[in-house]
Amino acid sequence: MVDNFSTDGTRDVLREIKDPRLLTLFHENSMGKGSALRSALPHVDAEHFIIQDADLEYDPREYF
Repeated sequence: MVDNFSTDGTRDVLREIKDPRLLTLFHENSMGKGSALRSALPHVDAEHFIIQDADLEYDPREYF
């Protein structure tokens, strides 16, 4: 998960998640979606993965 310098309290919530299956990367300033993807992709080691924006640009109900 990449937090692209959210200012709505999301960063605090993400810091509280203690799940070894989840890696959270924090940008120190807002660098855009492309930068968030470039930060995350080197860490992907799954056969399948989903890019999900917080603004629900993509509807999670349509994945399956």
